[in-house]
Amino acid sequence: MSATAQPSNKEDDQPKFPLHEAARDGKTQLAESLLSSNPKDALKKDDDDRLPIHWAASNSHNEIIDSLLQVKGFDIDETDGSGWTVLHIAASTGNDTLIEKLIKRDADVNQKNNAGQVRPFVQTKSGTIETNL
Repeated sequence: MSATAQPSNKEDDQPKFPLHEAARDGKTQLAESLLSSNPKDALKKDDDDRLPIHWAASNSHNEIIDSLLQVKGFDIDETDGSGWTVLHIAASTGNDTLIEKLIKRDADVNQKNNAGQVRPFVQTKSGTIETNL
């Protein structure tokens, strides 16, 4: 997965995937504006085969994630090009708030990525969900 800037459209020098870039860079107002004008962009994959929410989760931009989770038609278990779900990414970055939110929305805790790996989760006595790494 590449964390480099997305290619620009040479014709008008605009980003090819502006919502993905805003989500990755934590530009909350821009992301919300782009979502407002074209919510279906939240369901489009970029050249790295990622949705905007994968980028936002990689960088723990929780406000943007919350907006993207509201988009009609969003599949909580959608994978990126490596087979990572938003839940996999949240676990790898230690974003416990997002992990709990995704599990409450019935994210598949047993889904494997393309390498056959699954992030193990345990529920603590207090009811919180933690990665068991």
